[in-house]
Amino acid sequence: AEKVLASVGRRPRATRPPGEPLGLAKAAPGTQRDGPRGPYWLVRRALAEVSGDDAAVQRQYAAVQRQYAAVLRGARQRLDELEASAALCHVADGTPDGPLFLDIETCGLAGACIFLVGLMQYRDGELIFEQHFARHYGEEPAILAAFAERLAAAATLITFNGKAFDMTNLRERAAFHGVDLGRDPPHCDLLHESRRRWRKALPNCRLQTLEQYLCKRR
Repeated sequence: AEKVLASVGRRPRATRPPGEPLGLAKAAPGTQRDGPRGPYWLVRRALAEVSGDDAAVQRQYAAVQRQYAAVLRGARQRLDELEASAALCHVADGTPDGPLFLDIETCGLAGACIFLVGLMQYRDGELIFEQHFARHYGEEPAILAAFAERLAAAATLITFNGKAFDMTNLRERAAFHGVDLGRDPPHCDLLHESRRRWRKALPNCRLQTLEQYLCKRR
């Protein structure tokens, strides 16, 4: 107690001034794009640039998709007999560049502003990541309009909990800004597929649990 009382009258220690904030262009190098609803920031990279350890994934992606579909057709099996959805059947019957993978980031809970639309698609033998950033609230309509164009061209949409979160938020914010997202392509929500397949075999079907047990990531 004496030490606490003695310290009350001491001068506060000098603190180090914070450094300059790191700009988006340095934190996430990309380019400004001008879309139908205005400018936004786009980061576009191949999987090999993001993670060299996972570069083998993109080499296997197309081959696995083709082999999976061929085995099922050759065995005269239907994916729905294996507790898969119609959307997963559509993925297996399609081409490797058909699915569009989606993940978004918002400023909070449901109904909050979307500041990032993350996409991935197979192009020219590579898995390509795209991050559509709204650098301020005024650019949210621009990234929604850019997503609408990609969604219209996608054969299948793939998400994790996207039916409850990603697409619900995207449609709410698009309606708020008057952006027409059109109709969804077949939507394969991997959370639902995982629950059908592994709900009795795993502790739960959270993304981290699936990564640990199925992808062997720690």
